Formats: sequence, C-alpha cells, structure tokens
Amino acid sequence: MLGAHETVAVPDKPCPFCNQPVSANAQRCPHCGGSLVEAAKPAAAPATVKATKTPIWLIIVGALLGVACIGSLIAFIVMSTRTSDVTASVASLQWQLSVDILSQQPVQRSAWREDVPAQAQDISCQDKYKETSSFPVPQATEVCGTPYVVDQGSGAGKVVQDCEYLVYASYCSYTVLDWVVVDTAVMQGDDNTPQWPSLSLQQGQQEGESHETYQVIFGAGGQSYSYTPADMAEFSQFQLGSEWTLAVNSFGQINELRSK
Repeated sequence: MLGAHETVAVPDKPCPFCNQPVSANAQRCPHCGGSLVEAAKPAAAPATVKATKTPIWLIIVGALLGVACIGSLIAFIVMSTRTSDVTASVASLQWQLSVDILSQQPVQRSAWREDVPAQAQDISCQDKYKETSSFPVPQATEVCGTPYVVDQGSGAGKVVQDCEYLVYASYCSYTVLDWVVVDTAVMQGDDNTPQWPSLSLQQGQQEGESHETYQVIFGAGGQSYSYTPADMAEFSQFQLGSEWTLAVNSFGQINELRSK
C-alpha cells in the first residue's frame, strides 16, 4: 500500500510566466496565454562539448604563412621605394585631346514616383519595395516575429511580439530628353605641342566633357621607361632627344625625374 485515496481537490498552481493562479490540469494560462505544457517539460541537460586541441603542425603552418605574407609585403614596399638613377633621353612622345559633342535625345530613365521630372513622358509605374519602417505607415505590409514573454520585474510576464513594416511605393520608368554624347572631336600627335580640336557644332548641339592623355617614352641602354605627365603644362617641357635623370625602382617604374 503506497498511498491512500485522497478526496481533497488538487490546489491551483502559479503560472510560471505571469505568476497568476491557474488550474493544476490547465494546459494554457488564461491570463497571459503562456503554454503550461511546454513550461512543465524538464529542461534538457546541456550537451557536453569536448574541447578539441589544435594540432601543433597546423599552428606552425599558420605561423609560417603569416611570416611569409608579412615578408612579401615588406619586400614589395622596399622594391617599390628603393630606386637607382638612370640617365635616359626622350625617345618618343604621344598625346591625345578630345572633346565630347552633346545633343538632346529621348532616353529611358527610372526613379521613384516623387523623383520623376515634370517633363517626363511615357510614364509606367508599379509598386516596389522601398524601405523598412518600425511603425505603421500607408502602403506597408506588416511582418511579425514569434511571440515571446517579457518579465515585468514583479514576477509577472507579458507576451509580446516584434513587428516591422515593409514599405512599398511606386517605381516608374519614363522617357525624357537629356544631353547625350553623339560625337567626339579628337586631336593627337607625337610632338610636345598638343592642341585642342576645333568644334563645329550643329543646331541643337553643345560642348561636353574634355579628355586628355599624355605619354613620354625614355630610352637608356636598350631599356625603355614610360612616364605619364599629369597635364599639358608638364608634358610640354619634354623635348625629343632631351636627357633626363630618372629615379627607377626595382619594377622599372619611374618614381621621380629631373632634367639634366
């Protein structure tokens, strides 16, 4: 005989979430909605994680690779900055100057509805995701996470749910007149007197962006070295056959130069 029959009613038990009394055989708290079945389940014993020891050979290989990378970086910096003087003469010159010619043409563009210009034509719009908001806004889709219980500080819990709002707006394609490149005037040569091309603009055209490139090739003892001047003023000082002292690094690049 392990126990005798008892006629006394089983007393209520406190809810583990809100601490309100609930029936002993209740499966869900009528006050906060918390699941009493899940709360009654014993917590699973934490899994034992066996620490693994890193092999010594792997540590050595990693250290060697790190040393090799640092050594390569140091070698690259040294070879880039260490220079030797070379006496060379200007072997050839190249320059090219160009100017874009623009004309207004109908082009396709796309933008949010509020950014579409007033002169746009053939406007076609559709709703598209634009941003995420933390509070309700028009034309937004509510997306909520899994409900969870927050302790109120008094032992009582409160079921809450985090929500965010995906905002959609009208994104439009349209046609508008815009200035586009329709031609390019080009001048090029192999002397040190570069000149900009003359433009012959037609009705409805205008001058666009200008572009300039310069290159000087030096020769010394069968070797050639290339240099790119920054602008026309610098390029104009190089004369064919003139001698210069070049500070050349280990990669054959000119770090500095001066006239003799």
